[in-house]
Amino acid sequence: MGDRVFLDTNMLLYARIDDGSHKHIKCHKLLTTILVGFELVVSVQVLNEYYVNAHKKNITPTEIQNTLRQFIFDFDVVPLTKELTLETFRIHNRYQFSYWDSNIVSAALKGACDVLYTEDLQDGQIIDDRLKVINPILKL
Repeated sequence: MGDRVFLDTNMLLYARIDDGSHKHIKCHKLLTTILVGFELVVSVQVLNEYYVNAHKKNITPTEIQNTLRQFIFDFDVVPLTKELTLETFRIHNRYQFSYWDSNIVSAALKGACDVLYTEDLQDGQIIDDRLKVINPILKL
């Protein structure tokens, strides 16, 4: 495994929101022990999705914003650009992922990540011969 890993929104939500579920336990372990020392990467899309979904779980805007500030300072954030959108089209057409999943994959590739942690794609899949998809819910 390389030094840069991309985290999809659901990994961050499960890790941060302690609802006692097995998903929380696994994702919390992923972020607090397994990925220590790795460079964590997210995209602007992930940050925006986190805000929307955390708000649906009745977390206060102040709490959400504080968490997002922490992510912004702790993680490398891949911006949304026109080049990223064009890459998203390529990924979407080649792999037939949803547009939003294609955007996540494109951001992970743009962020020079070797691994994408998500539960939304096929565990173990290799994308463009360089990005491995891992579903930690299945693995841990």
